[in-house]
Amino acid sequence: MKPFSASDFFDYFSYDDDLLRRIMFLVLLLMPILILVGRSPLDIAASTIAVSFLIHSLYWRNFSWLKTKWVQATILFWLFAVLNSLQALDVNHALSRAVPFVRFPLFAIAVSYWILRTEEDLKFFIYVFVAIILFSTVDGLFEFLFGFDFSGRTSLPGRLSGPFEVSTLGIYLTKLGLPMLVAFYAIAPKKNALMQYLFLITSFLVLFNITFSGERMALLLTLFSLFLCAWLVKKYRVYLMSALNVSLIAFSSFVFFNKDFYDRIYMSTIGELQSAPNKSTAYKGQIDAAIDIIRDNPLFGVGPDNYRYVCKLPKYDPLATDSFSRCLIHPHHIYLETWVSNGFIGLFLFCFIIYHWLKLFIQHRPDKSMDALLLSGSLGLLLFLWPFSVGMSIYANFNGIWFWMMVGFALATYQIRTSTPYINGN
Repeated sequence: MKPFSASDFFDYFSYDDDLLRRIMFLVLLLMPILILVGRSPLDIAASTIAVSFLIHSLYWRNFSWLKTKWVQATILFWLFAVLNSLQALDVNHALSRAVPFVRFPLFAIAVSYWILRTEEDLKFFIYVFVAIILFSTVDGLFEFLFGFDFSGRTSLPGRLSGPFEVSTLGIYLTKLGLPMLVAFYAIAPKKNALMQYLFLITSFLVLFNITFSGERMALLLTLFSLFLCAWLVKKYRVYLMSALNVSLIAFSSFVFFNKDFYDRIYMSTIGELQSAPNKSTAYKGQIDAAIDIIRDNPLFGVGPDNYRYVCKLPKYDPLATDSFSRCLIHPHHIYLETWVSNGFIGLFLFCFIIYHWLKLFIQHRPDKSMDALLLSGSLGLLLFLWPFSVGMSIYANFNGIWFWMMVGFALATYQIRTSTPYINGN
């Protein structure tokens, strides 16, 4: 008798693997829209893609993606985080974060190895994403001009939220919008005037919204992106540097004459810098607390997502009151959060993952320049991983899915542009 296999099981239920992939491609196309909807729908979509990819791998009995270096390093990181949860102050909470974390890398693997397999797939994804970005920027411009967005939400002084409930429009356009704009430029037909005008209009709106979103880190990361693009792509260096200088002059002039933005961008920043040596303000208090905890727990940290509990102990937050605490739910720094959660061992494993990602792009940068599509992928990674920035956690479902979506997108651009896929899949 023939042994019963996984394929026989799927065939019994008339499983159609190609249909499943097409459905998951549609789910992926919906995700740029779901980003504007909220956390839960976005997480459900990413988790569905991850589980479907496992079903696909089981059907073909093809787990060759496990041979990829960064995947192996990620699995080690995940297993260590699960085991490290057992020494956390709140073990149940640590396990509830560590165990399902695997859905994020599985989602990225599915996007890059299974869903975005061809240039046509990638083009559809980029076009949909850019359309949503354009909508977000128009909403932000409307809010800037009239004081409220399309949904009627009133903006805070010196801030723009666009279609989001909180003021995250600037960082959204920086970390997701800028890489997608570069990708759009790479794939858009150069002789199509409509596409070129659309690129220029969207670029202007993205930079405008980032500039006047009131998010200082988004603005700094945008300036870093322009410098990076100028360095990596030689033939556009003069244009990018000229655009950077013009933008800085225009921005400085506007901020100086607009009180709300002047207070937000300039006065509040100066105030925080002046008080920083003597007072825990904003991110400084969270970072100081993380460093104090790391000193006491350097090797293993305090367990996944347990900073929120340990930081509030009197030892680390002695001046806490009902109205003030230097502790929030995470340190707002990707590497400090990794270290405080999983110690130096976890930080080393995380950096090992990053090393394998960046190695792929660096080795395909011939003649000290880089293809625009590859640049979009590497930029998408670097904007999240830049060590001199503060921001949201990549281990939480909302920002975490942003990050792992960009990982999948970046690796897909690598495979398509270099024509050297590094796994063999059906």
